[in-house]
Amino acid sequence: MNGDWGPVIVIKGDHKGKIGHYDDNDSLFSDEENIDPDFWDSDSWRDVEGVEEENLKALDVAIVTSATYS
Repeated sequence: MNGDWGPVIVIKGDHKGKIGHYDDNDSLFSDEENIDPDFWDSDSWRDVEGVEEENLKALDVAIVTSATYS
């Protein structure tokens, strides 16, 4: 997820149709509890290298906050 920060339009999910602000990047890791099942359906999981835990996967995600633009 490379690119400029700024406004985004949400096109899927519970917040479809809303405008938000692309604020930052983060990662979800396969050992975290309570990951939304929709994230598991993604084929974008990647192997995490350089860690002791075997079979650890990460999914790069964008942090989008609510925004008001005028």
